[in-house]
Amino acid sequence: MNQDQVMSIARAVLQIVGTFLISNGIFTEANWGTAAGAILVLVGIGWGMYAQTKANKVAAVAAMPEVAKVVLTPTPEGLALKNAAGSTPSAQVTIA
Repeated sequence: MNQDQVMSIARAVLQIVGTFLISNGIFTEANWGTAAGAILVLVGIGWGMYAQTKANKVAAVAAMPEVAKVVLTPTPEGLALKNAAGSTPSAQVTIA
């Protein structure tokens, strides 16, 4: 999933939750608007922190259909990235 998909799902969930909370008098529309905005900001920050790790970047590149192979250096960090990213059927993550 990419960030647009995650944010779209988060907005849909917040609309459902907000409708429930407003209709039951737990939040006013104004208060829920502020809370939902803050929640979306936090979801965006959380997704950015998750998606921008080196292992996730390598995995994303390896998953691209036009990529046949990702070659990493034989360093401890390269070995850790290989183990974290894994391989896909169409692209191999290997050590040089």
